Amino acid sequence: MDPVFKQRCRTYKEAKQSFDSAFSYMVFDRHASTGEKEEFSVIHDILSNLAEGSVETEICRDDTKRKYTLVVKAAPGDIDIIVNEFLDRNLQDSFNYCVYSAFDT
Repeated sequence: MDPVFKQRCRTYKEAKQSFDSAFSYMVFDRHASTGEKEEFSVIHDILSNLAEGSVETEICRDDTKRKYTLVVKAAPGDIDIIVNEFLDRNLQDSFNYCVYSAFDT
């Protein structure tokens, strides 16, 4: 299934408050942010190529820091695939990221 790219523009704080514990999340921001939503295009490309399962993304704004954050929502097993692809491409040199992981039961 193709990833769903949402263009809602709520704050990251608002997005985090609505995290569903049944899903895992990966949150990205750029080390040297351009302040443009397009700075996440490489990650969107990776997600489009993986298409392992149902993946949703949302770009959130941080008005204080004048930058954007990309929130990726995926099934718990799919987030591992995304993290591995991210690390395989050495994107950690360009992006800060953290993972909020749900557990399969």
